Amino acid sequence: MLNIALDKNSHVPLYEQLIDYFKKEILSGHLTRHSRLPSVRQLRRELSLSNTTVNTVYDNLVADGYIISKPRVGYLVADYLPTPAKLPPELPPRAASSKPRYDFSNNYVDSQTFNVAAWMRQQNKVIKDPVTLSGYGDVQGEQILREAIATYSYQARGIYALPEQIVIGAGTQSLLTILLGIWPSRGPKIVALEEPGFPQAEETFASHNWQVDYFDAENLPSHLPPLLLVSSSNPYKGRALTQAAKLSLVQQAQAQGAYILEDDYNGEFRYLSETLTSLQGLAEGKNVIYLGSFSRSLLPSLRISYMVLPASLLECYLAKAKLYNQTSSTIEQLTLAHYILHGDLSRHVKKLRNLYNKKNKILQKALLQIFGSQVTILDYASGLHLRIALSYPYTAQEIAQRAAGVGVILRPLPDKKNKPAEILLSYAGIDSEDIPQALAKLKQALR
Repeated sequence: MLNIALDKNSHVPLYEQLIDYFKKEILSGHLTRHSRLPSVRQLRRELSLSNTTVNTVYDNLVADGYIISKPRVGYLVADYLPTPAKLPPELPPRAASSKPRYDFSNNYVDSQTFNVAAWMRQQNKVIKDPVTLSGYGDVQGEQILREAIATYSYQARGIYALPEQIVIGAGTQSLLTILLGIWPSRGPKIVALEEPGFPQAEETFASHNWQVDYFDAENLPSHLPPLLLVSSSNPYKGRALTQAAKLSLVQQAQAQGAYILEDDYNGEFRYLSETLTSLQGLAEGKNVIYLGSFSRSLLPSLRISYMVLPASLLECYLAKAKLYNQTSSTIEQLTLAHYILHGDLSRHVKKLRNLYNKKNKILQKALLQIFGSQVTILDYASGLHLRIALSYPYTAQEIAQRAAGVGVILRPLPDKKNKPAEILLSYAGIDSEDIPQALAKLKQALR
């Protein structure tokens, strides 16, 4: 049934309102050629109109060429429509989106190692259970997945968490929204981030009326804000925190009653040493809110992230949990749980480490061969990117603009006074064979 609203208090007769409605729906394409219109009886009943009114509407539309009457079928939108005096305004064409070939901007992952068959095998088990499809699922996340994550995250990152402390959501921003919704109302709402920041998180904080500041995790201020957002294993600045800096941060936060929000989106990827223990593990779960995601270890399209709440905030969450709908698909949650429990995730991450380690080395070698003394590799031991400095008479933003002009997408870092421009190069989503070609284009753009 069409969504028709008639104004019975209008000076315009009802049959004219209905004629205008159908004409607009047909000309806009909402009613396509050969679409069947409601019968006279149905339209009369739904809109509380008389037979005469409805027949008048359809007779006028037939006479004007908008519809045809077909015996034993009913009224259909005509093949050839009259040209209206004035067509509705067209929307501007939407730019086609495609993945750029030479993309170092950290937006993609390499999916060639993902075992689709293993994932589908676990998913098929899930969808055969009718209980899976019959409800909205647990607002906190499926119990079996929270149990699997509690075990896996301890083994992989040293996370101290009971399943009851874990909250599942579709992406970091949805979890941040929950966190800010349960945050204690006492005290100032101030969050500090490491430069160059995290735009999506900053927008979420700002929309909840939080003040956003910045800090240096290796040179802490004497008085900490209530909340610090840290990516200790792989921050945006491109290097991991030293163990001493981590311990100092944890101890100072605990002493002052501040919370650390640990965004550990790439913590499993280390190449020169064993994976580093998370801040949450160092703090044994106290004063640290842990954010984990499967976007990098599996696929970005799998919108499953999780948040580990310290005991001091868990009561606040449980008091309001029912106010938040679960944003992550129940079927995907259960599939991921079985994928973890079956050992598929551990095997997949091991393959990714090997692949990214090779790309890391290819990128370093190509940088030195192509740029020589004009490049300095500043950090390369963790995460999915290299932080480099380029000795050219351009700012980092100007380098990024020139690179984009030749089809190379990269991420500039904030410029420092009297220092070469610094760039982040992610190698996760770019093919290994494209790396030298992309760097050659970048050098050409900087001449």
